[in-house]
Amino acid sequence: MPRVDPLEPCSYNLDVKTGETVLHVVVNGNREELNPGTTLSALITRYKLLPRHIAIEVNQELVNRRLFEATTIKEGDQIEIVTLVGGGS
Repeated sequence: MPRVDPLEPCSYNLDVKTGETVLHVVVNGNREELNPGTTLSALITRYKLLPRHIAIEVNQELVNRRLFEATTIKEGDQIEIVTLVGGGS
């Protein structure tokens, strides 16, 4: 999927294949289509991530992991998911 300009507005559309409403958002620089009502928790599940090992920003605002289940993704949201990696020497 091509990277897009995060400042470019996303549109609200119907999926041409199903005729269902979809949300267009940008996740880590890639345009994604999501179902209305998708939460951050659902997005985490979609990517098979562990909530305790990630941080998420929505529109450049850090979201507390306790709010992942309650945070509904909206049309045009810019989402950044960062995986935390431990290590050291």
